[in-house]
Amino acid sequence: MMVRSFTHGSLRRRGITIIEMMVMMSGLAAMLGMCAMMLQLLLRLDADGRTRIDGAVALARLAEQFRNDAHAAASASLVEKEPGLRLVLGPEHEVLYDCTRDARLGRVERLKGAVVRRETYPLSARSRVRPEVREDGPYRFAVLAVDRRTPDESSSSPRLFEVVAQIGRNSTKAGATSSPPAGGGTR
Repeated sequence: MMVRSFTHGSLRRRGITIIEMMVMMSGLAAMLGMCAMMLQLLLRLDADGRTRIDGAVALARLAEQFRNDAHAAASASLVEKEPGLRLVLGPEHEVLYDCTRDARLGRVERLKGAVVRRETYPLSARSRVRPEVREDGPYRFAVLAVDRRTPDESSSSPRLFEVVAQIGRNSTKAGATSSPPAGGGTR
């Protein structure tokens, strides 16, 4: 019969101790916590980016539509009782830009008193829209000034976005090309 003597150095460890397990779990929990914070930050940045892109797209659509309306308009006037701009496109045909709604700018097109088309353009919650009619010599311009201040920029200077369009540009062009030059001659 063979008898083995075990010494402390010859024993082999099987498994891990509870202290090692606790250290490993603490490290894993710390890494998962950092990953969760990073995911939350990335989701917030994605949402902010999408909001800014949507706002920029809405402003681009608004600018194009506003310019088309102003160029086709025969006259423009400010609406006195509420901040807005009325563009008269023809007899009994008008477009009203309504600036009173929270975080939205409304566009209502009327033909013979009936609403033909209604659109809204979303803006950021702190944006303000100020319509104007400017004159520069013989030309009149319709202006929509949008202050695009964001909530985290409340103390900074306004980020102004102006859409400026000449009133009656399309009708002036058509009239100028179809009428002969003054004096009856050609130039």
